[in-house]
Amino acid sequence: MEDKEESKLDELINHGEEYFKTRQELSKLIAIQKSSVVAAGLFSSMIIFFLFFFVVVFASVALAYLISFYTGKVYLGFLCIACLYLIAGLVFYAKRKSLVEEPMINAIIKNFNKSDSHE
Repeated sequence: MEDKEESKLDELINHGEEYFKTRQELSKLIAIQKSSVVAAGLFSSMIIFFLFFFVVVFASVALAYLISFYTGKVYLGFLCIACLYLIAGLVFYAKRKSLVEEPMINAIIKNFNKSDSHE
């Protein structure tokens, strides 16, 4: 009788160990999957950012030359665009928490907390 109880206890312990190892492996896989989703989103956002960056740079140069054309002085066109960027930079710096930091933190938290259909 004792052998039977010991074998059942050993079997229960073995199943418990297997369960915890499987659960640990599942947790690792879920963390890897969620991290890869965040990394892929970050990578695609960087590509979009650089594309828009180049659009803004070339549009700024074109606008500076347009202002230069109407004022007759090249430096004045570029100075106007520089002032425009300075003002935009100061506004962005003042509002950076509400415009960038908080939405990014919320998006990352939402991404990590969303449940997938296969979990």
